[in-house]
Amino acid sequence: MRPSRHALALALNLALLGLLAACGDPYQRPGTWQAEGVNDANLKVEATNKSDFIAGHGDAGSDGTLDAAAVDRLHQDKARKLTIDPTSSLAGGGS
Repeated sequence: MRPSRHALALALNLALLGLLAACGDPYQRPGTWQAEGVNDANLKVEATNKSDFIAGHGDAGSDGTLDAAAVDRLHQDKARKLTIDPTSSLAGGGS
């Protein structure tokens, strides 16, 4: 007796599923990049002044008036729309 097409397709699918299951999680293989501690490592590389990790610092050129006004508008539900400079690369146009 000859097997039907459905039986052959089922057997093929089960064989492929078995092969895939044998592979395991590709992210757990030895030598594969792991995302453990990456954020901390990037921050340490990017920080100009390592003491900023202990305590931040202010900005000598600002007294916070503009920042406080923006927060007040936000709390009063009167936030302004952002404006985009048409000459900016962020305006969506390419060069």
